[in-house]
Amino acid sequence: MRAPGYNSQRWINQDWRYLRLGKDAEGNTIIIFDRKCGAAGGRTASGKARLCLPAKVIRDLKRSKRGKAALIRQIRKKIAAPVGARVPYDPVILEKFRTFQLNDKFKDR
Repeated sequence: MRAPGYNSQRWINQDWRYLRLGKDAEGNTIIIFDRKCGAAGGRTASGKARLCLPAKVIRDLKRSKRGKAALIRQIRKKIAAPVGARVPYDPVILEKFRTFQLNDKFKDR
């Protein structure tokens, strides 16, 4: 069942993406966020939900080494957690997300 937030106009405008880890040609870990949350592939084979964040927050975090490291840690924590378990956000991600939410002036009716 999809979360009600997926149908919200604010959610659509914020362009939420799910994150996964991959490897580039040199074998370095990269962060992939090419698909929207709620799309096929948003869960692992074991049924665990992947980490979802707004694309702007992801892009902002990827600009710094600290932000990239926080995203990688958070993705790994989310995948390692049991199905349905709540995983607290990394403080770096939480700070960037809060700033994003405060700057977003769009309001749902």
